[in-house]
Amino acid sequence: MEAVKDRLLQRLSEIQAVYAAVNLEQIEAQNGSALDRWLWRFRDAVEGAEDALDEVDYYKLEEEAHARNLQHQTSSALTATEIFGRDREKEQIMRWLTDKLDEGSSTSRNSIIPVFAIIGIGGIGKTTLGQLIIVWAHVSGNTFSVTRITKKILEAITKQKPNAETLQALQQILKLELENRKFLLILDDVWEDGQRMEWELLMAPFQTSQRGSRILLTTRMQSVADMVTSVMGSKKEYMHLRGLDGDDNFRLFQKVAFEDLKAEDYTHLLRVAKKIVLKFQGCPLVTKIAGGYLKENVSEQYWENLHTQLEQLEGKLDVIVMTVLRSSYRHLPEDLQLCFRYCSIFPKKYMFKKDGLVKMWMGSGLIHVKGGMERPEDIGEGYLAQLTRKSFFSFVPTGDPYSKHYTGYYIMHDLLHDLARDVSFSECVRLEYGDYMHDRHTVRHLWIAKFSKLTIEEIEAISFFKNLRTLVIESSSDLGIVHVHALERAVENLKGLRLLILKRVPKFCFAKEIANKHLRYVSFSGMQEVQGLSKLYHLQILASERSINLGPEQLKKLGNLSRLRYVSYGINGFGEFFVVGLSSLQELHNFQVQEKEGYQIHSLRNLSKLCKLKMCNLENVRSHKEIIKAKLNEKSHLRSLSLNWSETNDGPKDEDDRILDQLEPHTRLQNLEIAGYNGVRFPSWFNHLSLTNMVSLELRRCGKWVRLPAFGKLKLLKHLELQKLTELKQIGISPDVSLPQNLKTLVVEGCKELRELPLLPPSLVQLEINDVGLSTLPRIEERHGTNIGSEGMPPKLVLVIIRECPNLTSLERSFLLQEHYVRTLRILSIADCSQNFVLVAVPNWKCPLPINLGTNSVRGIPGSNGE
Repeated sequence: MEAVKDRLLQRLSEIQAVYAAVNLEQIEAQNGSALDRWLWRFRDAVEGAEDALDEVDYYKLEEEAHARNLQHQTSSALTATEIFGRDREKEQIMRWLTDKLDEGSSTSRNSIIPVFAIIGIGGIGKTTLGQLIIVWAHVSGNTFSVTRITKKILEAITKQKPNAETLQALQQILKLELENRKFLLILDDVWEDGQRMEWELLMAPFQTSQRGSRILLTTRMQSVADMVTSVMGSKKEYMHLRGLDGDDNFRLFQKVAFEDLKAEDYTHLLRVAKKIVLKFQGCPLVTKIAGGYLKENVSEQYWENLHTQLEQLEGKLDVIVMTVLRSSYRHLPEDLQLCFRYCSIFPKKYMFKKDGLVKMWMGSGLIHVKGGMERPEDIGEGYLAQLTRKSFFSFVPTGDPYSKHYTGYYIMHDLLHDLARDVSFSECVRLEYGDYMHDRHTVRHLWIAKFSKLTIEEIEAISFFKNLRTLVIESSSDLGIVHVHALERAVENLKGLRLLILKRVPKFCFAKEIANKHLRYVSFSGMQEVQGLSKLYHLQILASERSINLGPEQLKKLGNLSRLRYVSYGINGFGEFFVVGLSSLQELHNFQVQEKEGYQIHSLRNLSKLCKLKMCNLENVRSHKEIIKAKLNEKSHLRSLSLNWSETNDGPKDEDDRILDQLEPHTRLQNLEIAGYNGVRFPSWFNHLSLTNMVSLELRRCGKWVRLPAFGKLKLLKHLELQKLTELKQIGISPDVSLPQNLKTLVVEGCKELRELPLLPPSLVQLEINDVGLSTLPRIEERHGTNIGSEGMPPKLVLVIIRECPNLTSLERSFLLQEHYVRTLRILSIADCSQNFVLVAVPNWKCPLPINLGTNSVRGIPGSNGE
């Protein structure tokens, strides 16, 4: 078998080398239909060889699984950050927003809601300009659906998906939400300029709103703006957005093209750069894209060639935009081109999560590990980072930027989505209905939206996509059993399928004798029969929106999936699972320690590749000797560790301290949580272990700890959270020691015996103190020999919240009186402290506070405005 595999590998590498040398776009441009057909047959041969290798590997894995079963039976054992220009346009919109905003009483109704339209071509910056004013949910789409858009608007208001489905019910909820409220509604990238009745339906809930409300829309077509203003009965207030000013656009180009380079070393390129940027006519999208790929080759001739090419286009901006986009795409490495094309199966304006997209790339076979120890996840994240740096994606941050939960999503501009679709060569297809293509043999990656609208015949026709690697089925409503059975038959015939995602497809059956031996990624809403899953030996990712009911024998068989990297199902993201054989597992989110076989802590011993681990019910560990067998300190990939004892664990055991001492992680750990521990000693490994990579530390419900270190050795620690440490009296050996030098956020809550905190580092951005016994607030450490507050060390503090501190009587000697630190403060809230609290300890206490303080809430304190 190994000899066969070696010969196949040799042939495959030779074929792939030939295929990689072919210029697909040049063939398409020459209309070489015969050559094109030959090329697809050639590609079929490449993928056929890959399938053959996969099958050889499959049978090897099957033999290993069978051997493990025998052994077991016998032994019983994861947008724009800087804006250039647009000051005049921003001011114009702000004037429109604030003009007579407060006119009319709160009971004013039936007034005309003003509408303002930003009109401009794709890529000119309409959306970015709107985001200077406010960030909102996109409501555009390929088809104009009043129900869909109403749902989007409700979701933006309530921050949750509405329960209603009918338009009448949705609009009734929307009217209630808007009652007695002023609103700013932003409709982004609107195309529909017909169907007046549909527009009237959509805007009906807004017709009786309060005065002062506003509607802002962005569109490429003035006819759309005319339609909306007509429906709302408002006057036409339009901004025809032009390109950026020449200087602003050139500064944008310089930032992108010379990023990470010394601009003074490339002054010889500035002349040709200015000529190139002029051709872009102020379009920021094409400027960023061009800058991204020109920086890859900083030869003057290379840049001159692009300028010559643009000269021949005679100033037609739409043609220039697509020419630059295509040229940028062609200069991407082949792996990045494929990952970019793949994204055309997603809908426009899709908000990509890094973890989800990378896993789909992995599951569909787009990421190849070329030897070495690199993880495919790291390669995929690198691909996404490169595409973002080259402006094929924009990153949009969400949440608190200083929180450990700070995250965001990636979005692709509509023009880039159009490009991805155009260059996919019928390889990546998104179908809205049953509009199947003729050349189905070319399709590798397919997303079918509105699957519930398909007939049985159309569902069965899916089986004709013989070379399919990716299949995403999205149903707008739960399917009938006849439709599900038709889909089961179709999927069974897709022998080379790698990824299968079923959204709102209930009771799908994976038969015992499953034919899809190559599947890497399976995600579903719910399954009636899962016995066939245990035969998917290549499976890497298994996800379910609902719990899976598995018997003991099925659980053990799923433990044979040695390639499985991610499992997500059940209420907490990980139901009961037999993990002993899952040696490739990367994340284990809710491992419930039990005394029965297969769920004891030493079952983790072979999971050497874990990156994230959350263990619960640690009170079920019988002896510290069990933990030694788990080899926790040998798991060098482990970055996040959560150790949890249940809340019913109300009494200490003799073994508790020894158990925590043995739960020693590897030194590369970055995030640690300890919750519910009832021992009296802080883990000894904190003193001798070099945890120099620690970024986040959370300690909760550890009710017997009296003293904690100040964690000064954790040089990279940014987030520290102490909650319900009810006996804690001291942090550090004295109040003069400082918390870690790079700490950004500090949260102390429910520590009623704690009277003082160590010195705070100048790096601190957010401080939250709630229900703590402090008698005085800490100071921020003055660094000797440093002029703190100067340009060398600017102040960082933004948010301070202090609540329910009954022993706190004064601000005297606290950080709030250190003027150079509070100048950046945006939010200050002091509430419900001691009845003897003296707000003003020194004359003119408010003087140090900045005039731009966003929220100054001092309540529940005698002598304050909030008394």
